[in-house]
Amino acid sequence: MRQVPRVLFPFVGDQFGGSHLSTLLLIKHLDRGRYEPVIVVHERGPLTEHLERRGFSYQLLPLSAYPGRRPVALDIALCAVRTLPRLGAFLLRERISIVHGNDLRINLAWQPAARCFGRKFIWHQRAVPTPSRLWMSAPLLSHRVICISRAVRDALHGGGRKNVEVIDN
Repeated sequence: MRQVPRVLFPFVGDQFGGSHLSTLLLIKHLDRGRYEPVIVVHERGPLTEHLERRGFSYQLLPLSAYPGRRPVALDIALCAVRTLPRLGAFLLRERISIVHGNDLRINLAWQPAARCFGRKFIWHQRAVPTPSRLWMSAPLLSHRVICISRAVRDALHGGGRKNVEVIDN
């Protein structure tokens, strides 16, 4: 039997809003003959309550900190390095092929882990980013960046990059 790629959808879990609904809709309609979705949540909260009410399976993988809670480059790098072994072990144990990030904290944590452990990383950008160098890593380190509009793409400075594309919600 042919194994389909496992796609990881990690979430912090402390919030629940439109981007979560949109991602869960994507997961619900993902072609199971081509991809197997895996949901990970790092904290119990509004998202896990929703997942349980709607019958979504998920794994809880607690993290003590997330890169990006403080927008200081050194803090982000140190936090990413601290979480790397735990996230990498999860990628290997669960045979994850692709990581689909949907939140800046998730992207800054999982993007380095995916890269270091030879997995593809998709950065899904739904909002116009604030002016900051943090956002520069999206098109540079991701295998693919999905933006929900040209305005988001242009604000992300990904307009001329081949790995950045616009896909409407």
